[in-house]
Amino acid sequence: MEIKVIFDTNILHTTLSHQLINTAARQFIASNSSREGISVVWVVPRIVVEERRFQMTRKGVELLQPLEKLQKLLGHDLNITPKIIDNRIDDAIQDEIQRNGITIADHDVSRIDLQDAITRSVRRLPPFEASETSEKGFRDYIVVQTIYQVISDSPASSRTCRIAILSKDARLLQCCKEMFSSNGNVSIFESIEDLESLIKTLASDLDMELWNQIQDKVQKLFFDREAKSGLYYDFEVWKKIAEKFPSQISSTPNANTRRKNGTIRIGSPSFIEKNAQRLHFETVIDLEFELQKQVVAVPALLNDVFYANSNPGLLSGLFGDTREFKSAHSSNYQIALGSPQFPTRSQMLAVTEQKTEYVRCATGKTKFSVKWKSTLTTTKKLTHSSIIDIEFIGEAIENSDSNE
Repeated sequence: MEIKVIFDTNILHTTLSHQLINTAARQFIASNSSREGISVVWVVPRIVVEERRFQMTRKGVELLQPLEKLQKLLGHDLNITPKIIDNRIDDAIQDEIQRNGITIADHDVSRIDLQDAITRSVRRLPPFEASETSEKGFRDYIVVQTIYQVISDSPASSRTCRIAILSKDARLLQCCKEMFSSNGNVSIFESIEDLESLIKTLASDLDMELWNQIQDKVQKLFFDREAKSGLYYDFEVWKKIAEKFPSQISSTPNANTRRKNGTIRIGSPSFIEKNAQRLHFETVIDLEFELQKQVVAVPALLNDVFYANSNPGLLSGLFGDTREFKSAHSSNYQIALGSPQFPTRSQMLAVTEQKTEYVRCATGKTKFSVKWKSTLTTTKKLTHSSIIDIEFIGEAIENSDSNE
């Protein structure tokens, strides 16, 4: 059994300029690359790689702006250019492709239906945006066409090959559903967790026909959002997690960082094993969080003075022969042409009312595993369900704004 997993850009995206794929995607690939009985092929369309290259380059170029100020302060050219950044990003991309065993899917331009692209664009059909002012969607259209070519070049039997499409883009997913609904071996997923559930099930000894019959029942048995019922509520799963793992749901890297917990996301159940009529499952629960660091808010005027401290001629020209600067506490500093004595940063902060604020520096997920069981009757009903154990899996920092 072969599974081809095709990634869209939004599944891989990270704000880090030196990484092609985010931590969650990297961990997902690492944990599912060597499952017994199945071969997983990780596929990234060429246009997705190019889009990520553009995003990485844009973030890399942003790093040049503070570097230019540093060079002025040092009076020395560090010789870091946009060309050097481009080359390093190319190296980083190739390294990640090889290290994660990623297959790049090139699009064959001769097989792309240009007339279909034109029609979808002018009529605002998926994957193009349904907007009167925007025709956004051309790159998404090429992604869809690349997926189509991968499917066309793969075996059609679901017993031999399955295709999994991963994307968070609603219009792209709608287009895929329209185009590939008749393909019995194609599945569409909006999250890594849902796809991982399928991979685990395929790697198990559970008959897929049986799984297809009970999958919806299993999902609602653990968690039914609309009815607010299921084992999650009956056994107060989140309360148990909070009691068992208080430090894991409140941890921060250091004393100057605080944590703001967000949405609790409950994944699709994965089949683990079957003992007679007893079925064992695993459901992964993610706690999304945001890390915020404490910073001193320095008034813009002070920043100008700090910069001027290393450029005396600049402020002399701006203020004339003699001017006075008054701080928020009316402490006077004399600035005289010819021998300017500017206050240092510490001096200025000492006499200025300081305000601290918290700004986001990273986002991530804390992951927990809930093991549970249920008995399958001869009429395909699930009874005598209960929670077996709850375990802490780990923590993944997905987007770090402080390490770029």
